[in-house]
Formats: sequence, C-alpha cells, structure tokens
Amino acid sequence: MFRFLLGQLFGRRLSTGTGTMCLPGLVGKLIIRRDRHGIPLIEAEHDRDEAFGIGFCQGQDRAFQLEILHRVARGSVAELIGPAAVPVDRLARRIGFYRSAREQLALIDSDLRDNLDAYAAGVNAGRSIVPHEMALVGGTLAPWDAADCLAIAKVLSFKLAANWDAELMRLKVLTSDGPDALRAIDHTFALSGASRESPLFPASPGAARPPAIDPLGALVGQAVDRLAQDMMEFLKWAGGGSGSNNWAIAPTRTKTGRPILANDPHLDASLPSHWYLVATRTPGHAVAGASLVGGPVVLAGHNGHIGWGLTAGLIDNTDLFVEEVDAQRQQVRFGSGWQDCRVIEETIAVKGASAVVERVLITPRGPVISPILADTPQSISLCAVWLQPAKVRGLFTLSKARNWESLRTECRFWPVAAQNLAYADTTGAIGWQMIGAAPLRKKGHGLLPMLGADPEAGWYESGLPFEELPHRLSPSCGWIATANNRQPPEGQGPYLGSDFIDGYRATTIAVALESRHDWDIASTMRLQMDQYTAAWNELRPFVLALEDVPPELRTWDGIASADSRGATVYELWLTSMIRRVAKRFAPKSWEWVVGKSLTALTPYNFGCFRRTSHLVGLLRTQADAWREEMQAALREANHSLPWGEVRQLVIRHPLTRAGGWLGWLMGKMFNLGPVPCGGDADVINQAAVLPLAPLAPAINIASMRMVLDVGAWQNSRWVLPGGQSGNPLSPHYDDLFPLWQRGEGVPIAFTLEEMRTAAVATLELSPRAPA
Repeated sequence: MFRFLLGQLFGRRLSTGTGTMCLPGLVGKLIIRRDRHGIPLIEAEHDRDEAFGIGFCQGQDRAFQLEILHRVARGSVAELIGPAAVPVDRLARRIGFYRSAREQLALIDSDLRDNLDAYAAGVNAGRSIVPHEMALVGGTLAPWDAADCLAIAKVLSFKLAANWDAELMRLKVLTSDGPDALRAIDHTFALSGASRESPLFPASPGAARPPAIDPLGALVGQAVDRLAQDMMEFLKWAGGGSGSNNWAIAPTRTKTGRPILANDPHLDASLPSHWYLVATRTPGHAVAGASLVGGPVVLAGHNGHIGWGLTAGLIDNTDLFVEEVDAQRQQVRFGSGWQDCRVIEETIAVKGASAVVERVLITPRGPVISPILADTPQSISLCAVWLQPAKVRGLFTLSKARNWESLRTECRFWPVAAQNLAYADTTGAIGWQMIGAAPLRKKGHGLLPMLGADPEAGWYESGLPFEELPHRLSPSCGWIATANNRQPPEGQGPYLGSDFIDGYRATTIAVALESRHDWDIASTMRLQMDQYTAAWNELRPFVLALEDVPPELRTWDGIASADSRGATVYELWLTSMIRRVAKRFAPKSWEWVVGKSLTALTPYNFGCFRRTSHLVGLLRTQADAWREEMQAALREANHSLPWGEVRQLVIRHPLTRAGGWLGWLMGKMFNLGPVPCGGDADVINQAAVLPLAPLAPAINIASMRMVLDVGAWQNSRWVLPGGQSGNPLSPHYDDLFPLWQRGEGVPIAFTLEEMRTAAVATLELSPRAPA
C-alpha cells in the first residue's frame, strides 16, 4: 500500500532501458543491454567508456545511494538532511576523506584517473531522473567527480579497520576498571609498562610474546567521551562492516577438474544492496561480477582468465595518538617542544539552519578526530595508511591481470582497506594474497593509543614491503580459505595486528573443504548457506554438565537454523554468559567489552567477535568457578520458540534510521522484512547478533554471494539480498531476495553472444557532438 501511494504521489520514476541517447563524456558508441534481472551487460568501443557505462548504470539504478555515499565522504549530509546530520559532517571533515582523496588524485596513474573521471561523468549523466527519496526530503543531487571514488574507498577503510575502535574500547576498560580488568578480558596483553619491542614479532614462534600497554588512561577523559558523542549519527549514513568468507578449491578436489572460487562479503543489512552486478566488454578487456556502488571496479568476479573474491584482511593499519594541544589550538606537544599543525576551517552547509564552521587540526601524525575542547588540552589524532598520499592501483585495476604474477603486480599499490584476495585461474592454479599497506611501528603494537608527544612512538617512513605480505599459490592440500581469522598463525611471519575475528567460520570451512574431492557449484553454494556453529562443539561438554538442560539443547546438533529451538536456547545462553563474564571482570565498562561501540561508527566494536573464544578459554581452565553463572544463564535462556521467530531479519533503507515520521515512512516504503533468520556470528552463513541485544534483528549478513566455475564461467552464480535497483517501484528492487534466502543465484552473461541472448532491453549511447 505504501509503495502504491509513493507511486501515486511521485510517479514510478523508472530509468530508461531502451532506445538511443547522445551524451557528453563518451569517446565512442556504448551499448547497454539489460538481462531479466536488470543486470547491465555493457559493450564499449573504448576502455574509458567502459567506466562511463558502469557509472551511468549505477546512476540510473542507485541515484540516492550514490548521493548519500559521496555526501558522507565529503561531509555534506547536513545540507540535505538538516541539523541532525551535523555530527556526521563534522567527523567527515575532521578525518578528511574527501580532502585526502583530492590530494591522492595527483599521484595516481593516468589510465586510472581517466577511468575515475569517466565513471563520475557516467554517474552524473545517469542520474537524470530524480529518485523518490530526493522528492521526499527535498534538495538537489550534487555532481560527482573522480575524487569521490577514492573518498568512498577511504570511508570503507575506516569502517573495516578492526583496531582503532578496539583501541578505544581497551582504553575505556583501562581507565574505568584498571589494568587487571584489561588483562582478564583481553589475552593479547601483558601489562608490563611501555613496550619497547620491535614492530615485528620475533621470527621464532617460541620467542614471541604479547605486546604491552602504555597506561594513558588519565590523559584522555573527556576527549574520548566527546568523540563518542560527536560520532553517534555516523552509522545512520555510513553503515557498518563485519567480515566475509572466501575460498578456492583446486581441480583435484572438484567434480569437473576445474577450480571453484566462492565469496560472500558480510556487511550491514542495507537496501539497496552495497553491491551492483555488471558485465562489461571492450575490444581488449572483459569482466563480469559484483562492483561496490561508488566505483568502476568489479571486486568479486572474473575476466575470462582469472577469478577473484575478497574478505577483510584486518591488518592493523590505523593508530590513535593522544595529543596535547596548545592554548592557541595551532600546535601539539612533541618531546620538550611543540610541532606546528595544519589548520583548516571547513564550512558546513546545514539545511534549514546557519552554516557551521569546523576548525580542523592536522598533526604530523594525522588529523585530530576528537573535538578540541576548551577545558582540556588532550585530543585524539588518527594515523592511517589510507589517509596518506600514495599511489593506488590494486583493486581498481585488478581486472587487467591475466595470471598470478600480473595480479600480484597490480596489488603492490593498495593503501586502502586490507583484503584477503582469493584467486583461481583457467590453468588450474589457486592462490591467496593479502593486500594492503601495513605500517612498521617504532614502538609497541598499536593496541592502545600512544602519546603523540613521545618521539619514540609513531611509524617508520617506509612500511612493510609487499613481498613480506603473506601469500600462497596452489597449496598441496588443494584449497585455500579465509574468514577474517588470523593469517598466518600467531608468531609466524610479520606482525600484522592482533584484532582478528574468532576462527570458527574458518574452521567450519576448512573441515568441509578437506572432507571431499567432488565439489561442484551446487555443493559449494550449499556450503555458503551452512549454519553449523563450531563453537558449540567446544562449549557442549560444559553446558551438558549443568542441571536441568532443556531437551531442545541437549539434543541440538549445533545448526543455528531458523526453525531450531535448540539454537534459541544456545544463543541466549551464550550471549548471557558473555555479558556475565564481562560484568565480573569489568563492571564499569562491560558494555564496551561485549561490543558496544564507543564511537558508533559501527553498531559494535570488533572486540565482540572474540568473546566466544574468550569464554571457551575461561571454561577450559576455570569451569568450576563459572558453574553458578552458567546455570543462571541457562535458566535465563529458557525459551520455546524457534530461533528464526525470536530473532528476525530486516533489511533497512538508510533513511529509516533518521527517526521520526521520515524514518517511519521510509521503513514502510523501502524496507524488506521482517523475515525469519537463522545463523549467528560464528557460522558461514553469518547473521550476527550482539551480546547486548541478542533478539534484535541481525546486524550483518552475506551482502552478496558468488560462486565461480573457473573456465566454464557460464555456470557461475551471483545473488544479492535485494535487487539491482534502488527504486522500490522497479521489478528489480527485490527480485533477487527470494533467491538469496534459498541460497540460489543468477548467471551474468560474459561473452558477446551470451550478452545478446540474455538481453531483454537495449539502450545505445553515442557521444554528443560539441556545441
């Protein structure tokens, strides 16, 4: 009814899919065919027009999503939404996503710059029809430029950096509950004063020891609290991130003798999807797969020679520093003196109110991201590899690679979000390469904020050489897999970080891949839907030893399916125990221990994804000491309804988080769900819940699934939890959602013959002659 009303009031606003157009910005003719799911199949005469075509199609289908993405990156959401979005813009201006992107443009190669310019021109041309959201909120679409693509990549890097928010969580525990509490809830620490260790772990696993804490607690106080307050609106517009799965199976383990590659990135449940399916073809290049909205690059797909897919690598590439700012707010302390800072005054336009001026202070380490307060000299600065001017290629140019060697060459320059890149090619090779710049620290391991005034803190000018990043090619076991777990094992290789996610998903994948030699596309897609929680195998003996264990749990098989009553009892027991452990060790800061976001950049901090393994470790050594708590948690978890009924899934439009009448109306018009949902944070088919709110809708899901039949590409499948279009009146707004729920997918035409056969609509674009 609400969507019908939307159409009656504002029209259907469907984009043009057939006919001809003459547009500025094109070099030659461009043919855009659409298949029955609205997936564009682009044929271009020039590589530059390929990028234009992707931008044009995304502009047609995702106009408002693109608007929000680049306004978040630029810090101009308040111009569209009003005063409620001022904190979002303040943060974005202080961090400087767009400012950094403009500086980086001067360093990128000309071919990439041409593609980014063409993509932006395509976006601007494609957004000729004003989307429904703009009609509801008012305002005009702001034009795109090449820097927006880089800025959005930096926002994603910020969200997927799994350490800096954990640094603040640790600092909160340290300042609120003391060093013993931090030692108890975080096994990565040995509290022995300031660390003087090498920035790399010792080569010998036996010689490795955990990093130490610099006790900065008394210095931060209000700066941390105000930083949290200023960021509370960011999630509504930027969204959150979590993890992903990918794996590659060698020909020796498949039914066909061809490699198989699978990928399912986990992001917040948002509509329209984070991803956009597309295929492109030029005389010298072709690619098919899933692109992230906001750029002309396929991040999970193939080019006819190689296939690839990504998971977050979680390299610790950000550090926080406590800065002492002088009274004039122009310098910060360094050693016994002061260092000059770059000072910028940013003017933020606000809809319905006066403009706001944000004074930005950029220290030699990086921008001050906390408010500079009149009543305290302490502020917090952010040092990040993705804010530093550097050449970038990597995922932007990955589709040009034809083999393992050329892929590694393209990936040498990727100073953005670190990724685990799974690889397979038509020769039968499979591989894994971690990509992303990793800093070398002069002191410590970046697990807590350091003192900016300390001359011995900070990073060396050169980071870890690309050659030292872990990688494997065609291992003898016949498979590779990553799931945001530690890669390689602790104590082996260079130090890349400590804030990786529990390895339960990785374990389940590894056990499955090792178990058979007849994998095919169907069985691989079934594995992506697996809901077995490996943590239950470790926790079962402790639970079954308790009194009055409900029969649903006593006979439970560990599969957290939507129709399982045992899963309900287990999930409620587990989250209750995680809360109880945190409350005992850190009574003042326990909420942050179990995932409360100190910053609200995401709905959680990454520490929440290590709580299960922490609980397992406690019970293995201290089960008797926790028996009473386990028994109480079991009584609390007594619930008779299936897991999918008590915890459901709602895929939300970002404007629904605005609250008030607008948020309510947007939810009615744009959301999908609620629908029953199984899974948890530890299963392959992730649908994570927070210990703070275990019955709230799932916070992260498989935002896209892909399975590649390498060499027989026509058998490959993709799916989104929604559809290609962001227009709720389009048939392609949610037509892929039932397939996503069932674990099915759709092909993407790749050859020119396949494109022509699959086409149900064709639009021809030609260059507009100069006036």
